[in-house]
Amino acid sequence: MNETLKWPYSLLLLGYCIGIFLLSHQSDAPVNTGGWMAVPGVDKVAHAILYGGLTLCFSWGLKRSNTDVRYWVQCFVPVIFAMLYGLSDEIHQLFVPKRNFDWWDWCADIVGAILAQVILCKGIWKLKR
Repeated sequence: MNETLKWPYSLLLLGYCIGIFLLSHQSDAPVNTGGWMAVPGVDKVAHAILYGGLTLCFSWGLKRSNTDVRYWVQCFVPVIFAMLYGLSDEIHQLFVPKRNFDWWDWCADIVGAILAQVILCKGIWKLKR
């Protein structure tokens, strides 16, 4: 069974990862700019949305690249990828001036990834074991 991403979906996933990297590489995060982004907790919502989108890109790419993806691969691998990428992103921020590692940001990444995957696998695709 070949459970890989076709090249257009790999490029989409790579581009999304690069976008997250570029956002997290900024010394002044968008949340520090004031306005509605200064609302307490809105950064956690932003993390959940970004990593939900990352999971969606991976999961959608798997689904469209393969006709018969195993259940556990389709449902769990994109979430695990998003969790690990979120962890690497938080570690990356240790080396960016004015940024730090935030466990709550990583928790928001995980929640966003899981919610997106539950909506896809159970709600839209109605996958069953």
